[in-house]
Amino acid sequence: MKGSGNLTPLGVRMPDKLRAYLKERAKKHRRSLNSEIVLLLEEVRSRDVTEVYEEEV
Repeated sequence: MKGSGNLTPLGVRMPDKLRAYLKERAKKHRRSLNSEIVLLLEEVRSRDVTEVYEEEV
């Protein structure tokens, strides 16, 4: 991944249907499964940070 810096391996258990969904989504966007999961997590984190900022203002 571009600009990834330090990476920590993380094993994640998930239901088969969720894994299949994520694999299909990654394929559609021409990304690896790992890249798709990281992207989705970063999007959620970004929304959370925005919500916290808006609550403080």
